[in-house]
Amino acid sequence: MTTQDSWQENNSRWLGSALAELRQRLEKFCQKLASENGATPERFSTVPPEETNPETPSALELLSDRLGLSPFERNVLFLCAAMELDTRIASLCARAQDDPQKNFPTFALALALFDEPSWDALSPERPLRFWRLIEINQPGAQPLTASALRADERVVNYLKGLNYLDDRVSSFIAPVEIDPASAEVAPSQNAVVEVIVRHWQR
Repeated sequence: MTTQDSWQENNSRWLGSALAELRQRLEKFCQKLASENGATPERFSTVPPEETNPETPSALELLSDRLGLSPFERNVLFLCAAMELDTRIASLCARAQDDPQKNFPTFALALALFDEPSWDALSPERPLRFWRLIEINQPGAQPLTASALRADERVVNYLKGLNYLDDRVSSFIAPVEIDPASAEVAPSQNAVVEVIVRHWQR
């Protein structure tokens, strides 16, 4: 088994466990709402579960680290992606929001469900929207907190371990073969290259 195959297997195993954890927490949330008849529901600990092996982090962990997602933002993204990965999540979202029409994740649900909620998570300057990891369907005068959230298709596939070039940019770029002998940068351009590298590292 190659290293990539091993990582893919570990990622799939982790993803299945994380989805089961999310379903369980949504079910407990629904039960709490029903039993307390409208009282403030108890928040549950962070979803998805912590990585068990730091040497083989999941795709979600890699994405979160590279793009600077907070634990809450990570959970919001995972909740949105779970809609595409598990058909049971939609009905659980509707039950958790006590509205059969809201069979989708919303920011209000995420604020109530997860620890360390943050109002700035959906700011255009924060990673979820800056990098277009999620989409917000906000028709008319509907409040932002009640609007449907959806994970970008490319991101969902990445979390599954399918890493490919986004088809929205694939028609604009092509691989280039570079001759190592002619790949040296002119000394006058070194400063520009360093600025670009620092920018992308950030």
